[in-house]
Amino acid sequence: MFLKALAQGHAVGLPCRPRCHAGYPASSLPPCTTHLHSVQATGIRTMKAIKFDHRDTAFTNRGGPPGHAEVGRTVSTELSQTMGAGFARWDGAEVEWTVLYDELIFVIEGALEVETREETHIVTPGQMLWLPNGTWLKYRGKALFGYAVYPGNWKALLEQQA
Repeated sequence: MFLKALAQGHAVGLPCRPRCHAGYPASSLPPCTTHLHSVQATGIRTMKAIKFDHRDTAFTNRGGPPGHAEVGRTVSTELSQTMGAGFARWDGAEVEWTVLYDELIFVIEGALEVETREETHIVTPGQMLWLPNGTWLKYRGKALFGYAVYPGNWKALLEQQA
């Protein structure tokens, strides 16, 4: 439905928030609907597509020893206030965390083990794992993976609450 309407040049409303984020005031989150217009309908482009490669990404240490974990943010708040994304490399490190955002992980190489309170997931190339806001977890394994988070400006939102 959405793609058909977009192809025909109609404005389409999409929800940009999959669910309420506990602890975030509604006024600090993006509006619930984003209106998209096709280039054909508007005649303008507001932003070009950007391709990212993990080989060109600057990584920072996020864990270890033992092992090593590093993360490289590619889609920062400079590009998007609503989404964040990047790559991560894990090499035997174990990192415990409670996610403060919705997160989608997609493995490119190796295997990433993600332990939650409910179960342990082993994510391999070609697979994705969605983690809702507030999930306690431990990341471990040896893998190169990509991730996407919502909201992308979660750190700024936390600072506003403090």
